[in-house]
Amino acid sequence: MKFVLILFLSLSGVVSYGQGLLKEWIGHYEGQMILGFLNRPGDTINVELDIAVIIEDSVWTHRMTYHSSKYGEIVKDYLIRKSPSSKGNAYVLDEQNGITMPLSLMNDCFYGTYHVGDMQYINTLRRSEDELLFDLFAASDASLKTDTIDDEGSQFVVDSYSVVLHQTAFLKRK
Repeated sequence: MKFVLILFLSLSGVVSYGQGLLKEWIGHYEGQMILGFLNRPGDTINVELDIAVIIEDSVWTHRMTYHSSKYGEIVKDYLIRKSPSSKGNAYVLDEQNGITMPLSLMNDCFYGTYHVGDMQYINTLRRSEDELLFDLFAASDASLKTDTIDDEGSQFVVDSYSVVLHQTAFLKRK
């Protein structure tokens, strides 16, 4: 019985893979983004996200449109590409300007980290049925705090940073 269960789980993964990567993600989403800052007032803006297939199982659009009364309409027109050099759930966010960043897809959530200037960024895009939750956090290198801990003769160094901004968007498929 254990063999049958393992075989079923293995084959079900093959079947779902063959139905098209990111199939459940495709669509037009709308919602609000909360902008939070450590040392200044935040804001809330309307946003839209379009995810569409360009090349089956290989390339998708990732077009985020920000509707800001303060800055006008801002469009970030990116691509999500299946990473050609790896097996599994490795992807690349292509900003179409020479900048590409690795993304990992685990349990219906994309994870990415990157460093620009003196800021570190962590972002996630999580799918749950017809909703997406986008989160981006940033911390300044200048906020680095280092602790050293002695544990039974071994030393551990822990570096931590203070988050100074976040963007959180709750998006529903339309």
